Amino acid sequence: MEDPRWLHELSQPDLARKEPKTDWAVEFARVHWIRRSRRLESGWEIDQGRLFLAPFLFDELLLVQYLVSRAHRAGGLTLEGRYTLAELFARLRHSGYLRAAGVEANNPSDAFEQLIAQLGGGETSLRFYYLVDRRDLLERVKALAAARVPKAKPATARRG
Repeated sequence: MEDPRWLHELSQPDLARKEPKTDWAVEFARVHWIRRSRRLESGWEIDQGRLFLAPFLFDELLLVQYLVSRAHRAGGLTLEGRYTLAELFARLRHSGYLRAAGVEANNPSDAFEQLIAQLGGGETSLRFYYLVDRRDLLERVKALAAARVPKAKPATARRG
């Protein structure tokens, strides 16, 4: 995270997720800079070692970089510099990304949740599975079943 090249390295798998038919390893071998295109409405192009991304692709890449850097030490680092959450949402709102992504919340925390759902492919494509290791529990049940429980002795009445 100390070297800013990690932003470049992070961009390749994210773009591969968005554009899977492109061999991004070959394309990134020719790229030195990643920029937002003002000409392109969709897609991407490479010109003189610069990868130009359509505004929607570039803004989504900034969001992914922000999320990854917040999960590590760098804290909000993107290709455009360091952002706080409020600054990032102001940037994404101004660029039209939030509207294009279908995010209608005005509160940054609500918008953040909607963006995470959108990055994950929508709420219907997310499924969570919980794995429970029950081996220890099953061994205890077997041990109890195999154990011989002594029979209770009948109580005798005392005479006194």
